[in-house]
Amino acid sequence: MLAGYTEAHHSPKQQTT
Repeated sequence: MLAGYTEAHHSPKQQTT
């Protein structure tokens, strides 16, 4: 859960998970 949360909030270029 943390991985998807962090990635979504730190990588706006990628699609939000």
